[in-house]
Amino acid sequence: MYGRSLTTGTLVLALLILAVQPPALAQEKKAGAGRSKAATAASYKAYFKKWFDKYYSSLYYAKSLNDIRPYFTDNYIKGWDTLSDGQKVEELARLKRFYVGDSKLEKLSFGTDGSSAEVELTGALVVDEKRGYGRCTYKMQKEARGWLINSSSRQAEYTKVIW
Repeated sequence: MYGRSLTTGTLVLALLILAVQPPALAQEKKAGAGRSKAATAASYKAYFKKWFDKYYSSLYYAKSLNDIRPYFTDNYIKGWDTLSDGQKVEELARLKRFYVGDSKLEKLSFGTDGSSAEVELTGALVVDEKRGYGRCTYKMQKEARGWLINSSSRQAEYTKVIW
């Protein structure tokens, strides 16, 4: 008889442990997932910041569109192939207006399928050949060659700060 009550007591204790543990485990899983998402977001921000630092360096020193070709999607590059030599020089000059000095990655968001992203950077821009401040927003596409620029937009304003 004493053996049975010990077994019953053990069974009750085991049920109590199981009843209490799952919510605690679920909370730990959620906390771990939150840390994981934060770590992932931080690593993606660091990745894109480094990516754009490298791109801006290439853009700054670019003498032709070929110098920055590796940073753009195949679809974007197709448009360059139809340009005349003079138009290619104009296109490079247009793209150089998107150069952001002392850039700060302000916003990063991903499309629902994970193969597209929007990256917003702020910093120093040239406005009418003077220093200005603004933002560039890039639509990125993930291709076999990695993350590439698919389109971009720019907002800038003149500031009275001299280079």
